[in-house]
Amino acid sequence: MRFVWLLGMAFLVTACSHSSTGPLSRPSRAPSSETAAGLDITLDQLMRSPAPREAAKAFVGRLLTIRLRAQRWLTEFDQSLESGDGGTELGNRPSYRKLLLARPLVERMEEKIVDIYQAAQERRTEEKAALVAVGVRDAVMEARNSLAQRVLLNDLMARMSEAISVAEGTNQAEAKLFAALEGKELVQAAQASAVEVAQLVSQLPESDPLENAVVDEAENVDTIEPETPGPQEPQPPQDQPAPRQGDGRKVFPTTGSQGNISGNEFPAGTFALTFDDGPHPTHTLKQLENLKAAGVKATFFWLAKSVSLYQPIVKTTIEAGYPVENHSWTHADLMDPKALAKWHTTWQHEIVDSTAKLTEVYGEKPKFFRCPYGSGFKEPGIRKLIVEQGMIHVKWNVDSVDWHDKNPVTVLKRVLLQMRDMKRGIVLFHDIQPHTVKVIPQLLKKTKGSIRWVTIPQIVKELNRAPR
Repeated sequence: MRFVWLLGMAFLVTACSHSSTGPLSRPSRAPSSETAAGLDITLDQLMRSPAPREAAKAFVGRLLTIRLRAQRWLTEFDQSLESGDGGTELGNRPSYRKLLLARPLVERMEEKIVDIYQAAQERRTEEKAALVAVGVRDAVMEARNSLAQRVLLNDLMARMSEAISVAEGTNQAEAKLFAALEGKELVQAAQASAVEVAQLVSQLPESDPLENAVVDEAENVDTIEPETPGPQEPQPPQDQPAPRQGDGRKVFPTTGSQGNISGNEFPAGTFALTFDDGPHPTHTLKQLENLKAAGVKATFFWLAKSVSLYQPIVKTTIEAGYPVENHSWTHADLMDPKALAKWHTTWQHEIVDSTAKLTEVYGEKPKFFRCPYGSGFKEPGIRKLIVEQGMIHVKWNVDSVDWHDKNPVTVLKRVLLQMRDMKRGIVLFHDIQPHTVKVIPQLLKKTKGSIRWVTIPQIVKELNRAPR
């Protein structure tokens, strides 16, 4: 089979040669990573191409190329960790900065493919729309013949299957065509396909428009370190008690540096385990079992759109004593106008409305917020809304990268290396990932007795009690 459909066919890059920015976007570049990825393409553009079926296959091929690029950057990141340059901040590692850009690209591309497929299905009485739908289906089905490609496109298959299953007049047989690997099967496939994935990565050109755009944009990615405070630290909103001179408070709701924590402020040997993006109907409960068995508490940053769907899981988590906090409403990139437009959302909805919904479901107001993708935590307007809701922003300084890497062995190794180097911090996982369920017991076993696990509310109280 042609390598990643000739890297998604070059015409898809030039078919979307324009880019647009707004006041909330990152600085304008040409080409932007979104344009280079082909995210600007539409169903009508695919239908107007000389060969709609092949164009649709190539579009899915662009996602595969992005995943392979992400794998190359992840390999570079892992090599930098193994090199022994301990203590280097994540934001100071170029490979990690590129990974931060890769995730929203991957997820928006997956959403785009699902949207185009569903729109083509709705217009399947039109010959060219039907060809686009067939092309997407062909690409996914062909990927199933390669273990490496199936693992790389597994999240897309899950999105496709879910979207088809909940659609009106659903076709369950069609949904099964896109069935994703789960649990043990996914873990085994990820481990078995490692060599094949590495071979595909080695066939990538040294650079292409996507690589060039991401390298350029990575220079402007917000680093893990919070902004340097100005001469006068902004004070909390009126409903939050302002710190008195000499009262020792180090962390409180403010748009300045004391309103953001990354884990670098913790005492040596202290780590907070955090999970994003849930709750999930099965994986979250399994993580609760893992944590209970080890006697460790974690902090969950959840989406308002999901908590309403899984309120029994929310209740179980809260009753077990685990802090539940805010991770926005939809998980849209707050600094990407196109992502906000895609979800018909705003900063107000993602921060203020989500806080109201989570307060209703949780039974108390969340005290901490984490920006999706970590994007926008330095943006004054975003931080102002977070502060007005009485919340502190929470970043991280140890990243599992479990959104991409499905192999529990390499995920665990990556986390342990970062914990060794940083010696303290906030560890990022996602409780929507099935393979992460396999990582946590091993992580807690290997760190037992050598570090102290805390929750975010717990460590903030400790930091504020500690003398300056």
